Amino acid sequence: MATANTGATDDDKFEALISGMTGEVAHAETTGSMSTSASDNFSSALGNVSLGDDFPSERDHLSTVGRKSQTITLSTSGALPAGTKIFAIQGTIALPADAATNKLKVSLRADSDGQVLSGLFALAGSAKGIPGVGGFANYQAAQQQIVFSVLLDGGGAGMGIGDFATLSYEARTGFTVSAADFSLVDGSVAVKDADGKDIPGVTLTIK
Repeated sequence: MATANTGATDDDKFEALISGMTGEVAHAETTGSMSTSASDNFSSALGNVSLGDDFPSERDHLSTVGRKSQTITLSTSGALPAGTKIFAIQGTIALPADAATNKLKVSLRADSDGQVLSGLFALAGSAKGIPGVGGFANYQAAQQQIVFSVLLDGGGAGMGIGDFATLSYEARTGFTVSAADFSLVDGSVAVKDADGKDIPGVTLTIK
């Protein structure tokens, strides 16, 4: 980050970096986050840092510096047929984008394959703590979407109606974002029983 600053010497560049970060701290105290350019520069610099095996998760922890962390909750609603439980939920979330620039209003932390970092997509409510349950979310940058899936062991008890997962994100500076700005892509949602059959009358909501 220091090498990108102006200055005749490395010391001058470092002093410029410190001065700029001081201003960013003041900005964050007022708005809740650093500016978009500063947080993006920090993330870029962090990607070039080699971390030892003793600290495998530190990059993940540091990657949220300067961002406003918020959460949406995914939930099922409706009535399950008698004797039926949910064993799989899949869908695609359209992320909020600015209408004028088409740039995303949110930032999501994902690895090089697009998989959302551990802990940011988390099981909740009726899915949390069930043996044999697994969930993942994959960020598709070009489509500005998140594809998610929650799968339960077919030999288990399944789950009922209600909250089943949360997704954490950071609102980019200058934007106010709420759950209402996210939407489910038409035709992407599937809720299935133990036999892999669609369950009628069950819908998904984002809150």
